Amino acid sequence: MQFCSILSVPLFSSEFYIVIFIVLSILLGGLVFVLRSNKLQQSTLPTNIPDKIDSTFKSKISQPKLVNAIVEWCIHHIGDKQNQPNIQISYHPHRKKYGCYLIDKKLIRIYIKNHKSVETLALTIIHEFVHFIEIKTDKESQNYARLQQDFGYQTNPYERSANRIADQYYQQCLMDLSAKGYLINELPLT
Repeated sequence: MQFCSILSVPLFSSEFYIVIFIVLSILLGGLVFVLRSNKLQQSTLPTNIPDKIDSTFKSKISQPKLVNAIVEWCIHHIGDKQNQPNIQISYHPHRKKYGCYLIDKKLIRIYIKNHKSVETLALTIIHEFVHFIEIKTDKESQNYARLQQDFGYQTNPYERSANRIADQYYQQCLMDLSAKGYLINELPLT
Protein backbone atom coordinates (compact mmCIF):
# COMPACT_ATOMS: atom_id res chain seq x y z
CA MET A 1 0.00 0.00 0.00
CA GLN A 2 1.33 3.45 -0.97
CA PHE A 3 0.43 6.67 0.81
CA CYS A 4 0.69 10.00 -0.89
CA SER A 5 0.99 13.09 1.24
CA ILE A 6 0.11 16.48 -0.15
CA LEU A 7 2.58 18.11 2.20
CA SER A 8 5.50 16.19 0.82
CA VAL A 9 5.03 17.55 -2.71
CA PRO A 10 5.66 21.28 -3.13
CA LEU A 11 2.81 22.93 -5.01
CA PHE A 12 4.82 25.97 -6.07
CA SER A 13 8.43 27.09 -5.99
CA SER A 14 9.81 29.12 -3.10
CA GLU A 15 10.03 32.20 -5.38
CA PHE A 16 6.25 32.05 -5.83
CA TYR A 17 5.70 32.23 -2.07
CA ILE A 18 8.13 35.15 -1.76
CA VAL A 19 6.24 37.07 -4.46
CA ILE A 20 2.91 36.32 -2.74
CA PHE A 21 4.35 37.53 0.58
CA ILE A 22 5.59 40.77 -1.00
CA VAL A 23 2.25 41.42 -2.74
CA LEU A 24 0.28 40.78 0.47
CA SER A 25 2.64 43.05 2.42
CA ILE A 26 2.11 45.86 -0.09
CA LEU A 27 -1.66 45.39 0.01
CA LEU A 28 -1.68 45.37 3.82
CA GLY A 29 0.46 48.53 3.89
CA GLY A 30 -1.94 50.19 1.45
CA LEU A 31 -4.90 49.17 3.59
CA VAL A 32 -3.28 50.64 6.70
CA PHE A 33 -2.61 53.88 4.79
CA VAL A 34 -6.22 54.09 3.59
CA LEU A 35 -7.58 53.44 7.08
CA ARG A 36 -5.32 56.10 8.58
CA SER A 37 -6.28 58.59 5.87
CA ASN A 38 -9.95 57.79 6.39
CA LYS A 39 -9.53 58.29 10.13
CA LEU A 40 -8.07 61.73 9.49
CA GLN A 41 -10.96 62.64 7.23
CA GLN A 42 -13.51 61.44 9.75
CA SER A 43 -11.78 62.84 12.78
CA THR A 44 -13.49 65.43 14.85
CA LEU A 45 -12.00 68.75 15.70
CA PRO A 46 -12.85 69.35 19.34
CA THR A 47 -13.89 72.62 20.88
CA ASN A 48 -12.93 73.26 24.47
CA ILE A 49 -14.51 76.61 25.27
CA PRO A 50 -14.59 77.47 28.96
CA ASP A 51 -17.99 77.95 30.51
CA LYS A 52 -16.76 80.79 32.73
CA ILE A 53 -18.51 83.53 30.80
CA ASP A 54 -21.20 85.34 32.73
CA SER A 55 -24.53 84.67 31.12
CA THR A 56 -26.36 87.86 30.24
CA PHE A 57 -28.61 86.46 27.50
CA LYS A 58 -31.59 84.17 27.80
CA SER A 59 -33.19 82.46 24.83
CA LYS A 60 -36.81 83.11 23.91
CA ILE A 61 -36.79 80.27 21.35
CA SER A 62 -36.09 76.54 21.52
CA GLN A 63 -32.52 75.27 21.55
CA PRO A 64 -32.69 73.83 18.00
CA LYS A 65 -34.07 77.12 16.66
CA LEU A 66 -31.37 79.04 18.50
CA VAL A 67 -28.64 76.79 17.07
CA ASN A 68 -30.04 77.32 13.57
CA ALA A 69 -30.32 81.08 14.13
CA ILE A 70 -26.64 81.27 15.16
CA VAL A 71 -25.60 79.17 12.15
CA GLU A 72 -27.63 81.44 9.84
CA TRP A 73 -25.92 84.44 11.42
CA CYS A 74 -22.53 82.81 10.72
CA ILE A 75 -23.47 82.15 7.10
CA HIS A 76 -24.42 85.78 6.53
CA HIS A 77 -21.58 87.40 8.48
CA ILE A 78 -18.60 85.03 8.31
CA GLY A 79 -19.12 82.50 5.51
CA ASP A 80 -20.64 82.46 2.09
CA LYS A 81 -24.31 81.86 1.39
CA GLN A 82 -23.56 79.21 -1.25
CA ASN A 83 -21.75 76.81 1.06
CA GLN A 84 -23.55 75.70 4.21
CA PRO A 85 -22.61 73.09 6.80
CA ASN A 86 -24.79 70.25 7.98
CA ILE A 87 -25.85 70.71 11.60
CA GLN A 88 -26.46 68.02 14.19
CA ILE A 89 -27.55 68.64 17.75
CA SER A 90 -26.57 65.94 20.21
CA TYR A 91 -28.61 65.77 23.39
CA HIS A 92 -26.09 63.38 24.94
CA PRO A 93 -23.43 65.27 26.87
CA HIS A 94 -19.82 64.78 25.87
CA ARG A 95 -17.18 64.46 28.56
CA LYS A 96 -14.87 67.10 27.08
CA LYS A 97 -16.32 68.70 23.98
CA TYR A 98 -18.83 71.46 23.44
CA GLY A 99 -18.94 70.79 19.72
CA CYS A 100 -16.96 69.35 16.85
CA TYR A 101 -16.60 69.54 13.11
CA LEU A 102 -16.64 66.28 11.15
CA ILE A 103 -14.64 67.07 8.07
CA ASP A 104 -15.78 64.24 5.81
CA LYS A 105 -19.48 65.04 6.32
CA LYS A 106 -19.13 68.84 6.49
CA LEU A 107 -21.05 68.42 9.74
CA ILE A 108 -21.03 70.64 12.80
CA ARG A 109 -22.14 68.69 15.85
CA ILE A 110 -23.20 70.63 18.93
CA TYR A 111 -23.36 68.93 22.34
CA ILE A 112 -26.24 71.06 23.56
CA LYS A 113 -26.33 69.74 27.15
CA ASN A 114 -22.74 70.89 27.74
CA HIS A 115 -23.66 74.55 27.29
CA LYS A 116 -24.65 76.42 30.42
CA SER A 117 -25.11 79.74 28.65
CA VAL A 118 -26.17 81.22 25.33
CA GLU A 119 -22.76 82.86 25.16
CA THR A 120 -20.84 79.58 25.15
CA LEU A 121 -23.27 78.16 22.61
CA ALA A 122 -22.56 81.08 20.27
CA LEU A 123 -18.80 80.78 20.83
CA THR A 124 -18.91 77.06 20.06
CA ILE A 125 -20.98 77.39 16.91
CA ILE A 126 -18.89 80.24 15.53
CA HIS A 127 -15.70 78.31 16.38
CA GLU A 128 -16.92 75.19 14.56
CA PHE A 129 -18.21 77.29 11.65
CA VAL A 130 -14.70 78.72 11.20
CA HIS A 131 -13.39 75.14 10.95
CA PHE A 132 -16.04 74.49 8.30
CA ILE A 133 -14.77 77.48 6.31
CA GLU A 134 -11.05 76.82 6.78
CA ILE A 135 -10.92 73.02 6.44
CA LYS A 136 -12.70 71.97 3.25
CA THR A 137 -10.29 69.64 1.45
CA ASP A 138 -8.42 66.47 2.34
CA LYS A 139 -5.18 68.42 2.03
CA GLU A 140 -6.38 70.99 4.59
CA SER A 141 -7.56 68.16 6.84
CA GLN A 142 -4.15 66.51 6.67
CA ASN A 143 -2.50 69.88 7.31
CA TYR A 144 -4.69 70.29 10.42
CA ALA A 145 -3.63 66.83 11.66
CA ARG A 146 0.05 67.59 11.00
CA LEU A 147 -0.19 70.90 12.85
CA GLN A 148 -2.02 69.15 15.68
CA GLN A 149 0.93 66.76 16.00
CA ASP A 150 3.50 69.54 15.77
CA PHE A 151 1.85 72.13 18.01
CA GLY A 152 -0.83 70.36 20.05
CA TYR A 153 -4.48 71.36 20.27
CA GLN A 154 -4.26 74.73 22.03
CA THR A 155 -1.57 76.20 19.77
CA ASN A 156 -2.69 74.63 16.50
CA PRO A 157 -3.03 77.60 14.11
CA TYR A 158 -6.48 76.37 13.00
CA GLU A 159 -7.69 76.31 16.62
CA ARG A 160 -6.17 79.70 17.37
CA SER A 161 -7.88 81.16 14.30
CA ALA A 162 -11.24 79.65 15.25
CA ASN A 163 -10.94 80.92 18.83
CA ARG A 164 -9.89 84.40 17.71
CA ILE A 165 -12.78 84.73 15.26
CA ALA A 166 -15.31 83.33 17.76
CA ASP A 167 -14.09 85.82 20.39
CA GLN A 168 -14.30 88.61 17.84
CA TYR A 169 -17.86 87.90 16.66
CA TYR A 170 -19.91 86.16 19.36
CA GLN A 171 -21.08 89.32 21.11
CA GLN A 172 -22.22 90.90 17.83
CA CYS A 173 -24.03 87.68 16.98
CA LEU A 174 -25.89 87.73 20.30
CA MET A 175 -26.76 91.42 19.95
CA ASP A 176 -28.12 90.81 16.44
CA LEU A 177 -30.19 87.83 17.62
CA SER A 178 -31.44 89.90 20.54
CA ALA A 179 -32.52 92.64 18.11
CA LYS A 180 -34.50 90.01 16.18
CA GLY A 181 -36.29 89.03 19.38
CA TYR A 182 -34.66 85.61 19.75
CA LEU A 183 -32.83 86.55 22.95
CA ILE A 184 -33.39 88.69 26.01
CA ASN A 185 -30.40 90.65 27.24
CA GLU A 186 -30.46 90.41 31.03
CA LEU A 187 -27.57 92.49 32.27
CA PRO A 188 -26.44 91.40 35.75
CA LEU A 189 -27.23 93.78 38.58
CA THR A 190 -24.18 95.53 39.96
